[in-house]
Amino acid sequence: MATRKKDIRSWDSLLPIVEKHGLGIPPLLVRALITEESGFDANALSGAGAVGLMQIMQQFHPDKDLTNAAVNIRVGCSVLVSDFYYLNHIRSGLDPSYPASLYPWSDRDLCYRALAGYNMGPGNVVWYDANHPDNPPANWPADVRGYCANIWSMWKRYQREADG
Repeated sequence: MATRKKDIRSWDSLLPIVEKHGLGIPPLLVRALITEESGFDANALSGAGAVGLMQIMQQFHPDKDLTNAAVNIRVGCSVLVSDFYYLNHIRSGLDPSYPASLYPWSDRDLCYRALAGYNMGPGNVVWYDANHPDNPPANWPADVRGYCANIWSMWKRYQREADG
């Protein structure tokens, strides 16, 4: 059985791509998401068919070469921005004309909602909102809560390390 070679991209090599194609999402948040999703393996392929660094579902982006790191990052960031806006625009007063760089990414609850949408689909987040209006995130599946917490804590650790 052939094994796939682990991609050896470093964060230093990906940072310029994230800065160019990350749509204004804080780069260290993208780094945390990539770490969680693929462990920096650009060749990662999940059992569900998610592809590349940000584990994008090819079926939803059939015209994109998701094996290309820049394309994968651009599409993944586009999905996260869309989820942030769709799931939070009323709560945060976002205007559709705001660039993602002005989104309140550092608001933990809003960021968690976008990350949960990225992980389980925004429709599922809306379902939890409707069916658990008292506290939807507390009722998300445990793996989704863990996913959001892992990315958030990694992001905050990366920020502390960058600050010195």
